[in-house]
Amino acid sequence: MAIKTMKTPKADLFSVSLNYTDNDLRRFFRRVMISASFAGMVAMFSPTLEYTLLTFSLVLFYVWMNAVVERYFPGNISLDGKPSPKFRLYTSIFHDGIIAGGLLVAILYFRANKLSQWLTDGWEGQHSDNNILLETLDAFALCVTIAFEIKDGLVDDFDLSLERVGIYIHHVATSGACLYILNCSYGKGYMLVNALQALMGSLIYCVWRLKKLNTIIYCVTMTLSNVLATTLMIQFFLLAKSKGELAVLFPLLCIPIGLVRQYPVMEVIVKNFSKNRSISKAH
Repeated sequence: MAIKTMKTPKADLFSVSLNYTDNDLRRFFRRVMISASFAGMVAMFSPTLEYTLLTFSLVLFYVWMNAVVERYFPGNISLDGKPSPKFRLYTSIFHDGIIAGGLLVAILYFRANKLSQWLTDGWEGQHSDNNILLETLDAFALCVTIAFEIKDGLVDDFDLSLERVGIYIHHVATSGACLYILNCSYGKGYMLVNALQALMGSLIYCVWRLKKLNTIIYCVTMTLSNVLATTLMIQFFLLAKSKGELAVLFPLLCIPIGLVRQYPVMEVIVKNFSKNRSISKAH
């Protein structure tokens, strides 16, 4: 029998309720295990201690930001007939739109003069101007993306529903791809643009889920984002081939990400096709 303590009212964004059950403890340990697996992957494959510490610091920032968003956007919305916390989508919009969108614009702006060289270079490549601020900006974009994925492990409950399994696969593959880019010796620009433009597609998905975007616009833009992602992935693969290497790991990480992103689009198409077919038969 679960023992309940007295419930402590929330005083501010950092207060914690002491009202818990056995189920709450299971959820807590599940979140810790998932987050720890992500953190272990970062600690193992991050090329520098500075990047590791930056990533973990950004995780704390996103956990705090999540509490802020939940405070101002409480309650649930219906996703596929199931209740889902609003803060998930609103926090994603903040990350995908403001953070990732701003980084994409800033990086392309500052790299514009040597864009073609940057796309094919690695970290401090042969064409690099060795500008530490620009290199740091590139690394920050990847670390902040990994941190956002780890944050979900701390604040979200993962279960075996199709949506949550898809999100988990997406997060693992995304974190792995970002770590791959941090360690690459060529093609950093191709992969980094790929990652940031993909987050623009995720932004569109979140806005559509909030019923603030036309379904046709969502389907078209998400598909275009995935087509661009595939094109950039192929460019990286061909670049690796020109260097005598068979770079299969990055494409293998990108494929499940693309499938998870395109699945809702295909689901919409199939549902509308079935609906129109049923109407036709009725007439």
